[in-house]
Order: sequence, then structure tokens, then C-alpha cells
Amino acid sequence: MVEAPGVVLRPQQQLAEQAQRRPPDWVAYTDGSEDLGKAGWAYTVLIGGDAIGDRGASLASEGYGPVVTSAAHPAYLGARRHTNNTAELTALAELLRALLSSSPQRAGSRGVVRTDSEYAAACMMGRVTPKTNRQLAERLRSLWRRLRAKHTVTWRHVAGHSGNKWNDYVDELAARGRQGDRGSNATEWADNTIPTDNPDDGSDTEGPAPAPRGGGPRPPGGPFGAPPGGDPSGEAGLPRAGSPQPTPPAARAAGHIERFVRVAHSSQPGAADSFCAPTAGDAVLPLS
Repeated sequence: MVEAPGVVLRPQQQLAEQAQRRPPDWVAYTDGSEDLGKAGWAYTVLIGGDAIGDRGASLASEGYGPVVTSAAHPAYLGARRHTNNTAELTALAELLRALLSSSPQRAGSRGVVRTDSEYAAACMMGRVTPKTNRQLAERLRSLWRRLRAKHTVTWRHVAGHSGNKWNDYVDELAARGRQGDRGSNATEWADNTIPTDNPDDGSDTEGPAPAPRGGGPRPPGGPFGAPPGGDPSGEAGLPRAGSPQPTPPAARAAGHIERFVRVAHSSQPGAADSFCAPTAGDAVLPLS
């Protein structure tokens, strides 16, 4: 460390900088998977990682299973349909629930949560309030706040299907969960005889009822709701190419990965977290 001329760091400042350079106590990865109307979730908790490549990390705990849409199931978190977004949100919520109960870390630990869904991370941190999946997003947000009250936790994006060992691993586990496999030591998953789905899959929309399956107009707003100004696409102020036509659904779904810039977000606003600092090319998401 090189001090600027005439600047003397106080001992507490030096200790703080040393703490920020330490690797995290644990790193967690989550992922969701959806195909043919079935969705699954997965998470891993690692020790010995650096929250970048995590090549030398070892597995401490993991969990996976199907998305639960039945309110009668003990593991129900608020999902009402099997979608990619409910899978991603459930994966994060199951991780946080495990860190608070079945796989706890020592009090005051420093951890990094990594997911390839920036939509789910934004819901977790309260950056967006979606009209769909609202109950699930609110439960996730509550779990995040509870975890932050006990630990120093940050979030760091990981690009999906980019060759990251642990992102690929949770992707495989989420696919198993989508197929109905269960692997969790949480008490909510102890009874395998309880159905995870309602007889009818219902809807993940809360508020005005969606249009019937046979067609008809749908309520305005995408997953983020209509932004100020009344844009019915729900793209919440995203730049457009000048075309008045709505963004195609496929492009909008792909846009979830690019909607939020990569971020090393501190659980304590204003605090520095050098152990999870952005790498070259990363941009920090504003706290406002």
C-alpha cells in the first residue's frame, strides 16, 4: 500500500482496508431452469472461493428441487406458475432460507451471492417491484434483509454458460430439479409425499386477472410493470431503437441478462467491498 505524500492512514483505516482485501468466507451460486412448463431451482454454497473464478473453492452445501406452486406445501414461497423467472427467484430464495436455517454461516461472516439472473438479483435487492411474481419477490426481499442483518453479503453477477465451473454445476442441478428431483436438507422439503403443484397451475400475476388462455387483451406491463409515462411494454425506461413497435417477447427475455449492468453491490450502502470489487469492464449499478 502506497500512501500519498502528507497522508497518514489511521490504524482503523488500515485494518478496514486489510479486511476488504480478504477473500469472502463463503460464495454461493444459484440458477433456475424452465422447459416445457416445468421449472426447477438450485444453489451451492462454497468455501475457499474468491468470488471471481472460484476455481479452488470446495462445496460446503447444495440444494435443488422443483418450483413449488402449491400454497399447501411447506416450501411454498409465492410462485404461482413454472416460468424461468419464478425458477430464478426461487433459487435465490431457497439459498437465503438455507443460509438462515439449514446451512447457517457463523454470525458476521462475509459472503458473496452469484447468479446469472440480474432480474432476480434486482428483485432481491428491491431495485424493481414486478407486477408478476410479486409475492415471491417480496418473500425474497424479506429473506435478503434478514440475511444482511446477520452477515455482510454482496451480490456479483456471473455470466451464464460462460465456462464458470460452479455456474455450470448449479445449472445441471436446476435441470434435475425441473425434472422433479429433490436434494435439500431443509425441513420444508422433508416430506416427499406432499404435491408441489396445484391441480391447475393458476397464474403468477397478482392484481388484475390475466386474460383467458383463449386470447383477449392482457394487462399492460411486462415483468417490471409500466414505467412512469405509461409505456405499456413494461420495459421501465430501457432505450429503444426508435421503432414504435413493442419489443418481441424473445428479445425482451434475452434483455433480462443485459437489463442491469454488472455490479458488486454492498449490503451496506456506501461501504467498500474490495473482495468483490468490479473487474475491468464492469459498471456499478447506482444505489438510487
